Amino acid sequence: MNLVAYARYSSDNQREESITAQLRAIHEWADNNGHTIVKEYVDEALTARTDKRPNFIQMIEDSKVNDWDGVVVHKLDRFARNRYHSAMYKKILKSSGKRLYSVLEKLDDSPESIIMESVIEGMNEYYSANLSREVKKGLKENALVCKHNGGIPPLGYGVDKDLHYFIIEKEAEAVKIIFEKFLEGYTYPQICNILSKKHYKTKTGKEFGYNSIHDILKNEKYTGVYIYGYGSRAKRRGQPNEDVIKIEDGMPKIIEKDIFNSVQEKMKGRKNMGGAYKAKQTYFLSGLIVCGKCGHNYVGAAKSDKRIVYECSGKKTTKCDNSYIRKDYIEKLVLDKLKSILINENNLKILTERVNNIYKDLYKDSKNDKKETIQELNDINRKIANINNAIINGFYNSSMNEESKLLEQQKEIAERKLFMIENVSKKAELSIEDIKNLLKEDILAIQNEDLDKLKIIIPKYVKKIVINPENIDIQVIFDNNIFSY
Repeated sequence: MNLVAYARYSSDNQREESITAQLRAIHEWADNNGHTIVKEYVDEALTARTDKRPNFIQMIEDSKVNDWDGVVVHKLDRFARNRYHSAMYKKILKSSGKRLYSVLEKLDDSPESIIMESVIEGMNEYYSANLSREVKKGLKENALVCKHNGGIPPLGYGVDKDLHYFIIEKEAEAVKIIFEKFLEGYTYPQICNILSKKHYKTKTGKEFGYNSIHDILKNEKYTGVYIYGYGSRAKRRGQPNEDVIKIEDGMPKIIEKDIFNSVQEKMKGRKNMGGAYKAKQTYFLSGLIVCGKCGHNYVGAAKSDKRIVYECSGKKTTKCDNSYIRKDYIEKLVLDKLKSILINENNLKILTERVNNIYKDLYKDSKNDKKETIQELNDINRKIANINNAIINGFYNSSMNEESKLLEQQKEIAERKLFMIENVSKKAELSIEDIKNLLKEDILAIQNEDLDKLKIIIPKYVKKIVINPENIDIQVIFDNNIFSY
């Protein structure tokens, strides 16, 4: 895997060399485990008690877009001060498909961690929904007066200082050519070729392609109808949306309605309805099954239409002769084991007690955290205001862009952290019924064998499945036992 390293030291008692030592240990761990460190993030003389760690914040932001698989720290306290902060940032990494690894400590995959992640995710979901609702109010008000609501306007349109659309004549010419040539029977490649010869480009300055032509031909805004309320993907699928806002003559017209309607009819006629649908197999144990002979992962494979299996990926490279295993057999084995564990009342009772002990510790920490986070948020807002005032007064330089971007990232994380701290209540002890509710969706997905969800859910509970010639070892996180069959 491609991983990034994070290291920091936080006081005068820790010398700069400790950073070097942390990074050296991280690289050795990565080499020994067959991983590659593709980038290093380092914060010096900064504490994990606060998020005033610019490179840490940058790493969290990079995790949302960069093509690496996880973060490695020398020790967990280099990442965050307690399980509350750790769970929050692990959640951000997890949402981008990344994981946190520690050189000196085995990461806590206990049942309590599963529940705490569910609690954090629940608060996170509420925060996002609440924020989304407030943002949508403003966007809806803009839409009702036909204002641009962000993003790149369609080809042919610009946006004035009051956020209203106006026609850009040069771009509008390209739009008219696209509609005209399509009605004349030209294919998409032919239309692209015509536009290229006339030196027309897309809104982002690229050559026209199939998708850009298609989206322009489907965009009703060109008839003067202001539309807001669903994304382009939903629109292409023709999905209805009762909240969509459509206002006739809400923006300048480039294409007449009769032309647009003729194009839509012709596009329907061109649709290729042929081709047989081929159902794809969902191998929800991918990445979890390991060969007990050569150590390679087992991967999904179709021996025939009726014989779907997992087989050792080392078969070709190491000539491993370990047997394949039928997909339906091994998946049922795992699901049956998880069903028996997750509905066990004694397991759930013990789990409830452990989670509540953790929750009490989090509440104690939250008192100090709240004061620090409010102060941090005030400092961030003051710095943002200073930059804005400097720009207004003409004292602008290019470095302000990066500084402002980093501050906005810090503000978003601080606001989210404050929201979750305020929702850690002393009275928020969980009952066994609460635990059942938190696990309910997972249990239902397992019982109903919901393939779309199982690929996400199963790795939460199963560490590893080892296929040996003589048996199968299933290591389940929930009770940290290895069950051999």
